[in-house]
Amino acid sequence: MSSLTDSQLAMAEALPSMIWTATPEGVVDYVNHVFEDYTGETADQPGQIDWLSVVHPDDKAPTLAIWAKCIESSTPYRTEFRIIHKASHAYRWHYVAASPHFNESGKVVRWYGITTDIHDSKLAHKAVEQAHQELRRLLALQELETRLLEQISAEHGLHDILDEITHTVDQIIPDVCSSILLVENGHLRHGSAPSLPKKYNEMIDGFPVGEGVGSCGTAAARGRPVIVSDILADALWNQYPDITRALGMRACWSTPVLNTDNKVLATFGMYYARPMTPSPEDLALIERICQFVRIVIERTRYREQAHAHEARFRAIAQASGDIIWEYNLNTSSMWYSEGMQHVFGHDPAHDAELGKALLATKYIHEDDRDAALTALESATQKGEPCEIEYRWLRANGQYAHVVNRTVVIPGKNGNPTRVVGSIADITEKKLLEEQLRHSQRLEAVGQLTSGIAHDFNNLLTIVLANAGQLADELPSGSQQQSLAAMMKTAATKGAGLIRNLMAFSRQQELHARPVHVNSLIIDMRDLIKHTLGTHFSLHVHLQANPCIAFIDPSQLESALLNLTANARDAMNDAGALTIRTANVRFDSLKTSTKSNNKGTFVMVEVSDTGSGIDTQIKERIFDPFFTTKEVGKGSGLGLSMVYGFVKQSHGFVDIDSRLGHGTTLRLYFPLYENTDSLPSHEPQPTPENTPTGIAETITVLLVEDEPMVQQMLVQQLTRMGYTVITANGGEEGLHKLKEHPEIGLLFTDMMMPGGIDGYELAKLAQQHNPTIRVVLSSGYSDKLADAHKRTSEGYWVLPKPYLRAELSAVLKNALSQPA
Repeated sequence: MSSLTDSQLAMAEALPSMIWTATPEGVVDYVNHVFEDYTGETADQPGQIDWLSVVHPDDKAPTLAIWAKCIESSTPYRTEFRIIHKASHAYRWHYVAASPHFNESGKVVRWYGITTDIHDSKLAHKAVEQAHQELRRLLALQELETRLLEQISAEHGLHDILDEITHTVDQIIPDVCSSILLVENGHLRHGSAPSLPKKYNEMIDGFPVGEGVGSCGTAAARGRPVIVSDILADALWNQYPDITRALGMRACWSTPVLNTDNKVLATFGMYYARPMTPSPEDLALIERICQFVRIVIERTRYREQAHAHEARFRAIAQASGDIIWEYNLNTSSMWYSEGMQHVFGHDPAHDAELGKALLATKYIHEDDRDAALTALESATQKGEPCEIEYRWLRANGQYAHVVNRTVVIPGKNGNPTRVVGSIADITEKKLLEEQLRHSQRLEAVGQLTSGIAHDFNNLLTIVLANAGQLADELPSGSQQQSLAAMMKTAATKGAGLIRNLMAFSRQQELHARPVHVNSLIIDMRDLIKHTLGTHFSLHVHLQANPCIAFIDPSQLESALLNLTANARDAMNDAGALTIRTANVRFDSLKTSTKSNNKGTFVMVEVSDTGSGIDTQIKERIFDPFFTTKEVGKGSGLGLSMVYGFVKQSHGFVDIDSRLGHGTTLRLYFPLYENTDSLPSHEPQPTPENTPTGIAETITVLLVEDEPMVQQMLVQQLTRMGYTVITANGGEEGLHKLKEHPEIGLLFTDMMMPGGIDGYELAKLAQQHNPTIRVVLSSGYSDKLADAHKRTSEGYWVLPKPYLRAELSAVLKNALSQPA
């Protein structure tokens, strides 16, 4: 029974909300008429009002718990629950509030409450809240997408990026545990599942993809989503009780992540602790998350593949001796391998111009630039490979000859996007080719020289012999004797010219022996000063270590005097000549020298302060008869002779010269170390007194194929008192030897037509007559290169051309020695 006054009751009955009162113990003993009108239950119940009968079954327990706690603590009662609405036969939300009323002693004597229908406003609020929640989820997904792109760009690891996805999903969806499993080679591999038990993740890692292998294995096999609302009741999980217990979840929704070719990259799973079925909002979220996962996997794997390709590319670039480069046509940027710095001295990391294609062209020689760029542009437009040669500027200011090979790489649309190429330094190859051409040119001149030398020497032999005889027989002081002497002098100079040509072609006779080069230069100091003249200074710097070479000392002296004379003429009125020696070792010769030999060499350097040599003519200075001097001032054979002498001594010549900066010539000879292994080439002793009376008792077999020379020699030998038998060749000479046992000396030309030359005839003559003396003669200096006065078989030699006196002396010396 309510304790309200009549006025309070009237007011309570007039209000539109449910008004109620309760005892201090919480027993509702009064409810106004709104309760009955609203719920259809009577409010006039004796003792207490059964208000719980109209409350939603799900709300009774929590409502009573809150009411009991407020009764116990005497604190105001505030809650919401659903009450049946008679008119609509539906439960509607109500807001319930009650306050305690105390007496003077502070004891609760009454509860006064009000219950108000808030269903419509609550639904509206819930709709707003859901809209806000959906908006928060959308913003969270947008932020996730931004973070994922940033992490991909920053090249974060795949698993780290997948963790970012699962953490975000677990935060924005209540009670969910998300998982990403990668599909690799037909197996499930752990990707990310931070909220699932570690033991479960370890157990399924490596599981094969297949029908009936849980939610994820089956989804990956089918290529479409698999929704398991209750794991304990689904056959897909029946064969994995241990895994189910380790998981501790009831629902698993698994969706395959497909690439553009419908290949399964991974599965995205959502787990719940209670049985659950996805809502349309859940399915939309899953679809979007799967897109994120696909993008992350594809881009990170593409990046990893690109890094692997780049690593292989760089490894190949480092292993190659060439410079590998790449040109991006879209950005005009250039990349070079480390070889750019190693080979040419340019560091691409600190040279911004190298990084841009148009700026990098400044390193191409201006004379080659247009042709090189035109060829590259044409190849790029056609998409064809090309090979270009040009000169590239080194960091030290010198140009290198390079060959640039390019390959055009098209993009997806077929248009060129990149050009990849290699630059090879072919400077040394070019140098060797030029040296080869130079050597071949000189060799051709040498062969020509050798070919004509024989004929010239034969002619000069006739001229010298006849001129000498005329000079001896004509009256002394007569004009005829003077003319004969002039002929003899001219022929002698001609013979010297031929010897110089032979020196150039490396076919002259050398008398090589171990030579202390420093001592030779010291002995020549005064002669060199005299050759230079008083207006020039001489500086000599000799290495302390022994500089010993196996060479012909007279030829080295001649070479030094030749170089001194050239330097004097190049310095005009004043200057300085410097001679230096050193032992130089070349492990791998990569200089401008004219050889690619390795080893230790004795270097003789002659340097002047003269006018220098123009680059265009520097390569020709060793050519025979080439000279820049005025007509009559030089034959052009001096440097040719020096070149031939050094080459024949197994050395090489190097020259440095620039106009206005003087000239430096370096002669390199192999360092001589072992004297024991060398054969003796000392000349045999020659008797000082020429024996007389020998000619009258000797018959000479003259074998000479040149008629004029034969005729001249018959006259000379006859005048000397010898009996002469002639033959025109080796076969005829051998026949004459057998016919005339009285022949005591064989005088034969070395080179003759037919099957037997002079050397073979000499051996056959000795076999026929062991006591016969032999004199060999030849206009080919190379045929006598190893002979000084006698050969190892005891043959005497007489190079053409020669004077009558030289002929007479050789014959008498040969006859004076024991057979």
